[in-house]
Amino acid sequence: MFPGKSKIDGVIEDTESTDSDSVGGRAAKFRNRLKEKDTVTGNPRYGPKMQEKVSGLLLRFESLAGPLEQARAESSSIFEQWKQTADLEEQLERERALQQARDQEKQQQIERLRVCEQEQKKCRKAAADEDERMAEQAHIAEKAQQIRLDRQIQKEAQKAEALRLATEEEQLINHRMNHSQVGFDGFKAAINDLSTSACASGEEPAKTDALNALMAIVSNICQRPEESTFRTLKLHNPQFQDHIGKHAGGLECMASLGFSLQSRQQQEGDTVQVLFLAEPDLASDMDKWSEWYDLLKECRAFLSEITN
Repeated sequence: MFPGKSKIDGVIEDTESTDSDSVGGRAAKFRNRLKEKDTVTGNPRYGPKMQEKVSGLLLRFESLAGPLEQARAESSSIFEQWKQTADLEEQLERERALQQARDQEKQQQIERLRVCEQEQKKCRKAAADEDERMAEQAHIAEKAQQIRLDRQIQKEAQKAEALRLATEEEQLINHRMNHSQVGFDGFKAAINDLSTSACASGEEPAKTDALNALMAIVSNICQRPEESTFRTLKLHNPQFQDHIGKHAGGLECMASLGFSLQSRQQQEGDTVQVLFLAEPDLASDMDKWSEWYDLLKECRAFLSEITN
């Protein structure tokens, strides 16, 4: 391990400061003094013993001067190598620090890219999930729309079928009622058919129930002929159908009294079929009204006779 650059610089400066003045300079002074003489006596400056001693020191110095100079040169070379090595190590340290900084920046950049990629992946997944959710919702909406359309088609088909059946039924009822004889004779003939049909049904009280129901209808109209409620019967009223409408001759009885089939619009928007008995205008044609009312009373009397 080489010493630090600052220490090497200090050693080199100390070595360079130890020049020839510190050792070689003193040796030169001693040589010069050996040659000096006293200005008064003319004798050498040093005595014989001193000259011998200084001469010995100079010999020793001269014997050490060469190795010392060589050692100094070698030490300077070593110090120079140390200095170069220290400079190289310092440069390498700077490069290592720079490379470490670059590696750290690269690692940070890689981390940023990784985080960015994760965020993009999350965004892509979220977008894919959203697309899937929207597609599922669109599929559900399309399926629901198809179901609603199928139901609407089915409803329209059922409505059309119901209308067709109602039209056929209406045509059949109108045919039966239009071919029925209006008046007392037609009423008696229809009563005969109704009684026969009710007895053929196998239900013992069917005939009695039918005649009593007819009696109630005619009696209510006779008591209050001006009240249209008593002159309006829903065709598909369960009681009317059970007692009168389901039997042969039932509709003919109503036609013989003057009832006709009509379609009425209800408040809910539905259309119902009713049997309606129109009352002649008493003020404009009293005779026609009297004839109409007399028929009702005659039919009531006949019903009273056959039910008692």
